[in-house]
Order: sequence, then C-alpha cells, then structure tokens
Amino acid sequence: MLNPLPLLSSHPVLLVVSLIVLSVAFQIYQSRTAGLDHIPGPFLAKYTNVWRLIETRRMGGDADYMHAMHKVYGDVVRVGPHAVSVADPQSIPLIYGTKARLHKPAAIDVIKSHGRGDNVVTIRDPDKHGKYRRPIAGAYALSSLLDYEVQVDEMLDKLLEKIEKITSGNKQMDIARWLFYYAYDVVGYLSFGSPIGFLDSGKDVYSLIKFQGYIVDYVRLVIQMPVLHKFLAGSPIVAFLGVLAPTRDSFVEFSEVKVKNRLNAPPPEQLDMLAHFIASAEKYPDIMTPDQITSTAVVNMGAGALGSSKVLQGIVRYLVENPDKQDQLYNDMKAANCSYPINWKQIQELPFLEGIVKEGVRLHLSVGVPLIRESPPNGLRLADGTVIPAGIEVGMKPYVVARRKEVWGPNAEEWEPERWMQRSNETEEEFKERRTIMERGDLSFGHGARTCIGKNIAMLQVYKVVSNMVFLYKVRLILLSYHIAVVGYI
Repeated sequence: MLNPLPLLSSHPVLLVVSLIVLSVAFQIYQSRTAGLDHIPGPFLAKYTNVWRLIETRRMGGDADYMHAMHKVYGDVVRVGPHAVSVADPQSIPLIYGTKARLHKPAAIDVIKSHGRGDNVVTIRDPDKHGKYRRPIAGAYALSSLLDYEVQVDEMLDKLLEKIEKITSGNKQMDIARWLFYYAYDVVGYLSFGSPIGFLDSGKDVYSLIKFQGYIVDYVRLVIQMPVLHKFLAGSPIVAFLGVLAPTRDSFVEFSEVKVKNRLNAPPPEQLDMLAHFIASAEKYPDIMTPDQITSTAVVNMGAGALGSSKVLQGIVRYLVENPDKQDQLYNDMKAANCSYPINWKQIQELPFLEGIVKEGVRLHLSVGVPLIRESPPNGLRLADGTVIPAGIEVGMKPYVVARRKEVWGPNAEEWEPERWMQRSNETEEEFKERRTIMERGDLSFGHGARTCIGKNIAMLQVYKVVSNMVFLYKVRLILLSYHIAVVGYI
C-alpha cells in the first residue's frame, strides 16, 4: 500500500493544502452528524465557531448580534456546529429549572486558567454544585443583609464625603467613575473586613478594574470558540509565562494574601463574608479548603463588583437623561419620611425606586455571554416543540430575553420603571399576573439552582447608593459625561 507521508513531507504546499482539505472535511462531518439540520441559522455557523467569534468581536462591548439574529431566524437558532441559542422565555424552566438539572458544558472551562480549581460558577455537575454552594449560602442569605448594612453605610458616607470635597466651589465630578470605586470598595469590605482603598485613593487600586476588564473581554470572546482556550489561558505554557490576564489575575493574587493572613489570625469582631467561609470549613473540611476559600472570595470580588457597578452606571445615565424622575423619586422618599441614611426597611416601601433599580438590572446586568447548558443524554424538547439532540450546547442570553415584548410589553427595549408598579387601569390580580410573567422571564441573575448567589448583596449596595444619592443631590449632564452637581434639595 502506498504511503503518502513521504510525498507530502517533501512538498510543503501539498501538505498545507491536504491539512486544509482534511480540516474542512472534518468540520462538514461534525456539522452533518450533530443532528441540528432542522434548526435554522447563518450558513457559516453550521460548520465553524469562527462565525460567532467574529460577530462577537465585531459588535464589541454589550452590543449583541444575537438580538438581531433571533429576529431573522426565530426563537431557536443554530450558532455553531454543536451550539444552539434560544430566545423563547417559555423555555427558561426547561433549560435552567431545578427539574431539568442540565449540566454546564465543557466550554465553561474558559473561565478557568490553567491550574485553577472549580468554583460555584465553573462546576459543571448540578449535584456537585449543590454541595459546594451549601457551605457558603449563609454568607449571602437575606438574614445576613442587615449585618452588612453597617459596612455599606460606611462606604456610602465615604462616597458622599468625596462628593462634598470634589464638588466644593461648584466644581464638577465624574460620578460614574466614583460609583465604580464605591462598588469595588463595598464588595472588598464585605468580603475581607476592610475596603480595598478605591474611594480613599481615587484610583484603580492594584489595577483590579483594569485586569477584570481583560478577563471579561477574554471570556466573552474565547467562549465563542472554546478550543482557543487550550492554547491561551488554559495552556500550561502560557500559565508558566504568565502573559494573559486570566492567568496573572490580580483578583486571585489579592485574595490569596487576604485569605492567608486571615487563616493565621483570630476571627474578627465584626463578621464579614470571609469569616463565614472560614467558619464553614469546620463543618465542610473536604470542601472548604484554603484554595476553595480563596476561589470563592475571587468570585465574590469579581462578579459582585462588576455587576453592581454596571447597573449603577446605567441608572445614573437614566436619571441624568430624565431629571423629572429624580424629582419623582425624591418626592416619594420625602413622602415616606425618609432620612439619611435611608435604611433597607425604608427602601422596601418605595415602589418607584424598585422600578428604577429593576430596570437598571434588566437592561444593564448582561453577562455578555449566553447562560450555557448541555442537552441531556435523552435530548431536550423546547417549549415550541423543537428537539435538541444529546450533547449540544444550548443557552439563552439575558440581553435577548430582557427585550422580549411578550414579557416586558411593546416598549421592551425602553427604560420604564413604572412597568414594575400597578397601573391605574389594572386590578391587583392583573398586576400580580403581569409581574409574575416578568419575574419568570428575567434571567439577569440566572435561574433555578444556579441563580447568582450574590444577588441580595448586589441589590443592597445598588438600592442604598441610588436612594441616598438622589435624596441628597441632583445629578446633571455636563460636557457629555455624567457629573454630580451640588444643587441638592436639602
């Protein structure tokens, strides 16, 4: 039998052409054997993940090509050889519900660097996820919220001190940037018992925000074509050289030092989240190892600070562009006899504030990637009857679902705090039904057993700063940026 290797090795051009032909043939084979020919989608997406990588890179930031794509191809679209995007809110419980118990796919490993262990975000198996979530749940419970309010108020005082100092003499202040600093200091304080120092220094301490930006961009792009991760941050060579942000992660380095120092010290008088994590190691020693405590703290810092800061930025934009809404919220707080600092109990009695925050979360808390799962061995039938074969990456993107008119109304892409409130021509029963539909269709913090564990804490700091800032000041637009002007009501 003729051996083609000597011929190919002696003709480099022929070798390259042969490799290309084999690669194309393999992609076609993968596409045809995936069992997804019945699902529409862009032609190139059927054969390679390069298509969605290019589209993600082209759109950039939070802009979303999938939103427009679903308008063209429908509620179920093939976005890769083995990947499907779903937009129908009726399929949320089928993909993410506790009864579905779908695993996360291997693509989730893109979030991990080489040598890093699993955490509550990257664990694929739902049973294992439950075991790792249980020891830390108490730190995020509603019952712990009031304990954390003291630290949040302390950071709020510090933010307002900066506002008073910087704006003295009718000077301008870039409030959006300082709200980022506030969010990071609050999460640092709640996590480790002391603020990181953003508000004190007025800058990106330890370059945490900068490095997190690298990580977000990396994950958003590479998860579209997960095989790249093996040659980038998932590569042992790259990890050794330390040339990528997810490998040289400042969050990890910062957290490792904090955890190490705390493990060698007595418990603090004022409990923080790290104290909860360390205490849980006594009951769950096999799970809450020093590495897992560090990993949990990293997730806490990264996800908590980024999510709340993006929501705050969106809310500020809305309030600046709609000054009458600032007036309305202020009048509501005065009518409710609020006083600074407005506390968590008072916040619960302000429906318009709730609407502002919920709209901020709906429109701006986008993780940038679909919440991906793997279809089970017996396949998956979606709400519209579409059957997804076994082993397929299937997911819904919060950005897309947050703009569905059947859930949010005909103005789904607009900011309307009043949609969360009872309308004048609406009965109590009609309002409850409409609100239930919205809450079931909200993927901002995920759904089911994988709902973001830090949701309560993120909302605490957002509600606190929005209510108290509007109570004391009026924010206005200056030079196409968002600044705070001390033209307060009091």
